[in-house]
Amino acid sequence: MSAVTDDDVMHRAEVGYVYPAQDVTITADEQRRLHGWCDIAPEVFGDSADPTFVGRPPILLNTATIRASRPGWGPVHLLQRVHQARPIALGETLTLHGRVTALEPHPRGTLLCSRWEYRDAGGATPFVVEPEVLMLDPAAVPVRRPRPADSAESGDWEPLARHQCTPETTLGYCAGSSNLIHLDPDYARGFGLRAPIIAGMQTVNFLVAPLYREAAPAAFDLRIAFERPVFWDDALAISGRRDGAGRLVAVRAQNAEGKTVASLELSLDG
Repeated sequence: MSAVTDDDVMHRAEVGYVYPAQDVTITADEQRRLHGWCDIAPEVFGDSADPTFVGRPPILLNTATIRASRPGWGPVHLLQRVHQARPIALGETLTLHGRVTALEPHPRGTLLCSRWEYRDAGGATPFVVEPEVLMLDPAAVPVRRPRPADSAESGDWEPLARHQCTPETTLGYCAGSSNLIHLDPDYARGFGLRAPIIAGMQTVNFLVAPLYREAAPAAFDLRIAFERPVFWDDALAISGRRDGAGRLVAVRAQNAEGKTVASLELSLDG
């Protein structure tokens, strides 16, 4: 994946800040490497790029922004929206354009919202990504807020997969990352976490893969919510819910306590 996060560029956490445009290519080797840490076989996506990895460069650049603008604060991925107008092939080069759209107060710091457009050689926009990342203030006092209970939504949830997170898979997936919240137990404990948490995009891999194991959607909107931390030793159960036509339209990941840690909602175009 050829997105560049240049430490010499001081990205600013300011509404309206425009990131320097850059070319991004999702290569077969990089997709295979990252999928290897997620137990996803190469044939699941074939020659198509996993849309999970379209969301990865914006998160890396958001992390660089937080590092430059709020030294000592920790980045935590809370929400990801992805619009795909068409699939892209492995090796296809797109140009990434991003800007900061909002800064919102949060009990644990500040929420950084941004919008990223991937444009192809013809000027079309195959992907739009809109992440929300918490800039976690280490001085903020943790507040225990009631979380909504997992509801018994209409329709049956069926088991799809299981994944055992380990420090090895977390460190392998995050190779090259500067976000110590995924890498360093002492650093994670400094933010009130019992252990490092896995990369948000690794959780997205777990949620997206079942869609492609059945039928690769051509055009869609995804909304992925990160509801609880996923620690690097968690066991995750992945389950799905179908619409009346039998298509997967929701996928969730639950920890060993049966609590939902992340959820995906899929809206198909056409």
